[in-house]
Amino acid sequence: MGVNTVSIESMRITLKNNLTLNSSQLNWISDEANNVQVTAIYNFLESNTDFNDDYTQEAISFAKAAIDALMNEGEVDFANEFIKAKSFIGTPADCVLESFISSENNLFKKTSEAFTQGRSKYRIKFTTYTEPGNTIATTALPDAFGIINISYNLTNINLPSIEMASSILHETIHAELHRIKLSNNAGPNPLPAAQYNWYVQMWNIFGNGDINRAATGAEHSYMAQYFIDPIASGLREFDENTHPLENYKYFAWEGLKNRGIFNEYITQAELTNLANLAQIVTNDTHTNPCD
Repeated sequence: MGVNTVSIESMRITLKNNLTLNSSQLNWISDEANNVQVTAIYNFLESNTDFNDDYTQEAISFAKAAIDALMNEGEVDFANEFIKAKSFIGTPADCVLESFISSENNLFKKTSEAFTQGRSKYRIKFTTYTEPGNTIATTALPDAFGIINISYNLTNINLPSIEMASSILHETIHAELHRIKLSNNAGPNPLPAAQYNWYVQMWNIFGNGDINRAATGAEHSYMAQYFIDPIASGLREFDENTHPLENYKYFAWEGLKNRGIFNEYITQAELTNLANLAQIVTNDTHTNPCD
């Protein structure tokens, strides 16, 4: 099909004919106040067609999720195919996300690219919730439309930017590892065969019929084994390479320390030493884009 110059009314008709929309969604795309957004949705669909020039199911699912987000005053990045709920916009996590996207942070780019440009049937939505306790964020398994919700706890979202950056990387890796498991290690960045087989074994060990427990246990084990240095490197890049890599490793261990100690990947004494090095990052005078 390709992106064409067509009337807004033709765009609306196309959306109505190709998306199964409820009455609220139909009213929204019919509202002239939403012409710019309707055009963006139409152009997105026209850029995501199959060999028969039909819209792909993945694009249709994303378009419908985009309409829901926009109806509720959220934002949609059609270029990078991320959705933001209204409550996420303007938070410290949002600032870090935009910094990662604009700077093309190497780790973020690698772990998120499978969710863009039709590379998989999954997409990411950033949203929020409010709950007492110490949890900063959660990453759900895909919903029926292939949307993976990364949700930030508004109770604990006002963190130093380096810690928020660590959380964004951590949760995006969760999303990618969800995709890896559910797609049987499909690209664009499949795991080495031996690592994938080990990861699947971890799912079986932690499972006991609870898919969420299996995902969390397996993914934390995998991240503690294979992602500490990459996360530290991604954080150092975010912090404009201000300090040596070792100074960022403690932040990478956040959320993974118990698993690391249990599996004997690291000792408490080593973590204490890394925590001291991390204080240098926290207390320096350097400012990054989200300080």
